[in-house]
Amino acid sequence: MKFILSNVYTVIIAEALVAATAATICSSLLHAPVWIMFVGWVSFFTKNPSLKGGSLNVGATLLGVAIGTLALTGLATLSPQIGPLAVTAVVFSVALTVLLMARFPATSNPLSVFLGLIAFFAIHESPSIATVIKLTLPILLGGIAAYLAFSIHAASPKSPSPS
Repeated sequence: MKFILSNVYTVIIAEALVAATAATICSSLLHAPVWIMFVGWVSFFTKNPSLKGGSLNVGATLLGVAIGTLALTGLATLSPQIGPLAVTAVVFSVALTVLLMARFPATSNPLSVFLGLIAFFAIHESPSIATVIKLTLPILLGGIAAYLAFSIHAASPKSPSPS
């Protein structure tokens, strides 16, 4: 039991080191807010965490970033013509699109898509390729780090169930 407990703590420390390393890379090398990296981390775990499932989840988050870019562009285009109703039209269109996409297997994770949308709007920048890249790289980093932490956890010895 003592050996298993020490391994459990080793696994926890290793997972924490993965998170800390990813946060350092995000802030030091990518010069991006660390919270964006954690959007990718959380996205990885939203549905069927695995290499395939996590990749689809992170892909859905990046799709949300792209949809956010289009939504803000649409809002800027419609606002001068229809005023405050532009928000209604754009939010309706985005929600309808995301919820319809949930009907297809490859895009069936609206939670991850909405994470991407939230990240896009939370960054408070104009829609541009630079903004998309500023979000994409940390989100990908977070997804990769989450996969590494997931893999460390999956490879660890399991504690016996207390019975």
